[in-house]
Amino acid sequence: MHAVAGTKDARLSVTVGYNAIAAGYDEQVGGDGWMRSALHAHYGRVFQAGDRVLDVGCGTGIDAIALARNRVRVLGIDGSAGMLEHFRNKIAAERMEALVAARLLRIQELGSLGDERFDGLVAGFASLSSLPDLARFASDAVRLVRPGGRIANVGVHGRP
Repeated sequence: MHAVAGTKDARLSVTVGYNAIAAGYDEQVGGDGWMRSALHAHYGRVFQAGDRVLDVGCGTGIDAIALARNRVRVLGIDGSAGMLEHFRNKIAAERMEALVAARLLRIQELGSLGDERFDGLVAGFASLSSLPDLARFASDAVRLVRPGGRIANVGVHGRP
């Protein structure tokens, strides 16, 4: 994503950028299918039917839908309303409303999930790239995932 002219907060430009590409996002990342296939196989080994998983930066729900196909319950959060619109359409098309929910929430606002607890958390590809404070994310993630739960972070984040 590139900064939006006149935007003083780089995080806002990320939201604007993802909203702008939401309609064609799945096609744009189609070449990553081999990686997604390996990732989804890993999720199948790590998460069991009935687990509750938080998908952070879920975008159009590619990974959340894959989890739900294995009967994993998923809450997907994303700061892009455009991406979530496409995700919600997939949830409806696949009739997964009982397993999957999508919520407009920036990753920086994980604290607003309060006392909710999850069996796992996934953050795929570039979802954490634009975060100004990875330490805060890590603290929130550890609090949200129950003891013995799993956190799967996959991607290139542009930081050492």
